[in-house]
Amino acid sequence: VSFSFSRPILRLFSGDLHVIKLGSEYLAIVSFTFMMTAATSCYGAVLRSIGEVRLPTLINATALIINTILNYVLIFGTWGFPALGVTGAAIATVIARLAELLLLLGISYRSNNIIAANWSELTNINIELTKRFLNVTGTVVIKDLIWAFGTTLYMVIYARMGTPVVAAINIVSTIQKLANILFNGIASACLV
Repeated sequence: VSFSFSRPILRLFSGDLHVIKLGSEYLAIVSFTFMMTAATSCYGAVLRSIGEVRLPTLINATALIINTILNYVLIFGTWGFPALGVTGAAIATVIARLAELLLLLGISYRSNNIIAANWSELTNINIELTKRFLNVTGTVVIKDLIWAFGTTLYMVIYARMGTPVVAAINIVSTIQKLANILFNGIASACLV
């Protein structure tokens, strides 16, 4: 949906044609990372839940470094690469996420880690276990869906107020996220 309908999706968030053009270029390319991110998040969470914290942390840090370096190279066109701007940022994100996925799966399966499930284990869905899982997590999933919808609605409202408002909100959001790093780190450590 994000790849095929990036412009209509972004029209919900902005009336600024320049923002829609740049944003749709970025979203269409970055949409390829969604499934990769889902897989690495699941594998990383499972590793942390069995006490293996180093591997997902190191791989995530490596992906972050790759993304940062490639952003610099592909956005600004250094080291002989062309300056690609927003498209370069999207390409850098795809490459970093792919590297993260390949490293995580490669190391997990090569070392025959306990999480290295075979294809039939990954695709064999036990209906009874699924029902039990949904009974336990259903309320949380619904809460998270409502939360995500509310957060998205905030961005739609801000976008209708204009591009400068969205820019200001993004700056504030970045500062807020930096402040939340401490608490998320503590929460992740407690989870393990």
